[in-house]
Amino acid sequence: MMSGKVKIKTVIDGKEVFVEIGAGEVIVFPENVPHEFWALEQTVDLDLHVLVREDWL
Repeated sequence: MMSGKVKIKTVIDGKEVFVEIGAGEVIVFPENVPHEFWALEQTVDLDLHVLVREDWL
């Protein structure tokens, strides 16, 4: 998060979990993990999607 604050719903071990993150924090989701975001205030975020490189497996 570059600035602001968001609430996130995700699934961990088959259970819905809610977390909040703010400026300076990072959250990583493994491939195919469902998640939703809600902005709790004016927010700027950096969203990256990284493909798996077969040559690194």
